[in-house]
Amino acid sequence: MRQKTPLPAEQNFMKNITVAVPESTYIKARVWAAEHQTSVSAVVAYLLHTLPETKRAADHFPRGEKPKPIS
Repeated sequence: MRQKTPLPAEQNFMKNITVAVPESTYIKARVWAAEHQTSVSAVVAYLLHTLPETKRAADHFPRGEKPKPIS
């Protein structure tokens, strides 16, 4: 069984966010999360937590410009 990656201690003070994605993206995310015995919320929380250290994300989100799609 795969271990879940723990989030930082500030998870006790979580904020709710709303994210709009195409239905096909939502379905793919639900399937992926189910296959990894987690939730879409946990996946998004982990991605947001690790985003500042992700160079690829920074490359696709230049300041002041519209983001390029990630293929």
